Amino acid sequence: MKKIHWKWLGIFFLGVLALLFGKNTAAALLTNYLVSIFNNLAVYILVVFAVLSVILAVPLLYWIYVKLSPDKLEAFGLTKYHFRRDLLLAFAVATISAGLALFIVIPLAGETNETVINVRRTVNAGSFLNILLAGILIGGFLEELFFRGHMITSIRRINPDSQWLLVFAVVLSSLLFGYTHRHQGWLGLTFVGVHSVVYAILFIKTKSLASPMLAHALYDSLVAIGIKYFV
Repeated sequence: MKKIHWKWLGIFFLGVLALLFGKNTAAALLTNYLVSIFNNLAVYILVVFAVLSVILAVPLLYWIYVKLSPDKLEAFGLTKYHFRRDLLLAFAVATISAGLALFIVIPLAGETNETVINVRRTVNAGSFLNILLAGILIGGFLEELFFRGHMITSIRRINPDSQWLLVFAVVLSSLLFGYTHRHQGWLGLTFVGVHSVVYAILFIKTKSLASPMLAHALYDSLVAIGIKYFV
């Protein structure tokens, strides 16, 4: 019988708490404190929220892995990336998925669809640069670090020899990732869930977070550009 490493279950929940603390604290600061001081901060609220979330959540997640994981952040494969391969994979995934979103999913859904309305409202809420920066920091960096890097790694290492546990980790991370985008409606939730599986496959096959991080950041940027200026 293979040894079960229950320590990783604890690391999993600690990582969840780190993310919740970071994003909720950032939202609370913006809602209750910073916006009341700087009246014009609402223009930059997405990018400020993204920056605060990263500043508050990432050091906690880093500390958890440095203290509790024997190989520290090497568990995420960020020290083993291959730039050309990762960039090509990211470009392929992002362009295909962005094309599907802009030219098939959104037109078929129609202008009155809840998801389309919410996405348009978000993209048009602030300056284009703010939308891009927020998408890269939250989507490309923080979400991939947590949902693919932390969740799949910590669950998988409970029993590294179990393929079923790996499948469970991918499914769970995708479901939770989709749930965090529930404000986009069922269409958005489904599309985001499929994306999550693709990003998870990239992470597992390349053994590096570089590909999904780049793919996610590029996808968010392409969709924002398309909605803002073309679609």
